[in-house]
Amino acid sequence: MGKRRRVFGLAWPVVALAASYISLAIFAAGLDGDQPLWASLIVLALLICCALFMGWTLVSVFRVLGMLRRRFGIYTKSEQRAFETQRIFADGWKRGVELLAFLSSGGHPRTYTAWDVVLNPDEVMYLDTQMQYSRFYGTDASYVHTSTVAVGRASFVVGAALGNAVGNARARNAAMVAAQPMWREHQYTRTLVTSQRIMCRTGGGWLSFYMGAVTACHATPGTWSLALEFSDTETLRLHGPDAPSVCVMVLGALYGNRSLAGHPALADLNMS
Repeated sequence: MGKRRRVFGLAWPVVALAASYISLAIFAAGLDGDQPLWASLIVLALLICCALFMGWTLVSVFRVLGMLRRRFGIYTKSEQRAFETQRIFADGWKRGVELLAFLSSGGHPRTYTAWDVVLNPDEVMYLDTQMQYSRFYGTDASYVHTSTVAVGRASFVVGAALGNAVGNARARNAAMVAAQPMWREHQYTRTLVTSQRIMCRTGGGWLSFYMGAVTACHATPGTWSLALEFSDTETLRLHGPDAPSVCVMVLGALYGNRSLAGHPALADLNMS
């Protein structure tokens, strides 16, 4: 089926050009002499079909040229960026799979040193990477209710009152939307995973999220993210190519490395 579809895709420009030529020939023949209304309508329909065939032909030609270009290894900048992104995420998944297998078999994670960060006594660093950082919380948004006093004709007064009411309604709705709990503070952060906490370098400096304060863990390596709820601060979400490794390290710290082989959140990694 796939081979037939490719052959049809390659033959479609030839078929469209032939149909367009036939339509143009019939249209040119219909221009000679006087013809009844029904014949003119048929010629007009053929002309429309000709335009459609030509459009489809151009689309098919560009599609075939794109296939040939990619087959010879010539890619656009956007395609190169897409391939590079896929490679980065594939490498991150591979590192997560290897780390999971190593820790599940009783291995101890490799430690690193970051000379620009001061850790606690007996604290060691296991991972240093870049992640997308966000927090989930609402705000105490407010708005200022305004009152307009208009003097003049009745139509002017009514219009001013309606405009003021609409403005207040928009401001109130905007404040209500802003106050709703949602993911905020989106940014790329340098992220460290240690034996005691997760450290994120945000615009306001280093923030620490200790494992001992975690109340719920939502690890989803398949969607490249990890969300942690805490007893003393807002929910943290991390997303990025190294999310599988971060999920493995955090789940190992929370439940022990022996639980990694059977943890349902790591099923996809275990099967890779």
